[in-house]
Amino acid sequence: MRTKGVIAALALIVVANIGVLAGSVYNRSGGPWQKITLTERELALPRYYAFLSREDSGMFLQLRYYSGSSEQSWFGRDKLEDLGFDVPKHIKEVQAKRGELRSFGPQKVFVVLEYDGEAWKSYRDRVLENMEEIRKNMEDGALSRDAGDRRLSIIEKTLLETTRLFPIDASLDPEKLRNTYPDMGRYLIVPASYRVFVETKLDLEHGEVQVTDIKGLIQEVLVTRLHLSKSMRLDLDQIIRQAGEPETAGGSGGKERLFGAGGKGNAPRYEAVVGYGKRFEPWIIGVVPFSGERRSSPVEGG
Repeated sequence: MRTKGVIAALALIVVANIGVLAGSVYNRSGGPWQKITLTERELALPRYYAFLSREDSGMFLQLRYYSGSSEQSWFGRDKLEDLGFDVPKHIKEVQAKRGELRSFGPQKVFVVLEYDGEAWKSYRDRVLENMEEIRKNMEDGALSRDAGDRRLSIIEKTLLETTRLFPIDASLDPEKLRNTYPDMGRYLIVPASYRVFVETKLDLEHGEVQVTDIKGLIQEVLVTRLHLSKSMRLDLDQIIRQAGEPETAGGSGGKERLFGAGGKGNAPRYEAVVGYGKRFEPWIIGVVPFSGERRSSPVEGG
């Protein structure tokens, strides 16, 4: 009986693996539905990269997108209604529970991630304005030079490392989004989830809860780990070695630097072509050294 149980368990594993493989083949059949080139800013190494063996088969790059609510002002009541969210119904629920219910979800959706576009530039410009305000306070004596320099250093480092992928729109229909955003080199359409958040205040005069704002927020992109094949892993190791950085635990050793932390400059070390298939599942098509211009800082317009 025990032997039969083991055989059955192994058979389930084999069937599951066949199912995964068949799904992957179908996803990639006919070529990518969309294809985009991203840099190290958007496809980050795992933090433990330097300690991985070359034989480790679990190597992946992490898709990074900007998830701050300050950059999702487009996700208001009108967009929620476009997605089929019954705003009046849920407002009544919040009021009936005296404001104790503040969020709904998650709900599945397709989101547009804009690469190196207006959303990124708007974010960057606000950061630069903040830096100018700090410099002005330093000049006026409202902020000490040491404290100001520390703040500027932290802000600039953050700006250097910030992904250029920003969510700018959402829909239940990916084809509708592709028609609206046809440039595959700029707009990535991916499955995601969102939550709805409600802001309230208490009307003391009438003893009622009033809803002051209702908005959506992209909670997560559903697939963010992109597996690297062994050959691509070797290509990436060579790129990083040529950049003068620690390679792997089997190489020069040491702690892997995070991108933008100093050393060989502030440009990414590599870029990768990413494809999305029929099931909207991504895979890495190739990894090459970063081909863009090396700038000292995005503060200078990079």
